[in-house]
Amino acid sequence: MSDLLKRLEAQLEHRLKELPAGSYVTELSQAGHHMMATTLVEKAYQMVEACAEEDAGNPGDVPAAAANVLFHWMLLLKAYGHDLSTVERELMQRFDLR
Repeated sequence: MSDLLKRLEAQLEHRLKELPAGSYVTELSQAGHHMMATTLVEKAYQMVEACAEEDAGNPGDVPAAAANVLFHWMLLLKAYGHDLSTVERELMQRFDLR
């Protein structure tokens, strides 16, 4: 796992625990897991739209959309008490990457 993802995961964990005022993570956390999941779906749809823009020859911001999906996915994962290492283990088992 990259250092950046580890740092982001630690920051998300901290914000979910501390719920600092004015934090986007706090806002989503207080809205509940359903809102976090709904936001992830919205961000995923925006990524699909960005890909469609690029397919049509227009500049779609796929990397920015992917960053949004990754952020919201990690937030939801942490909110349910899971972490990236759990997902890594699942992928390693699934694709026999020992």
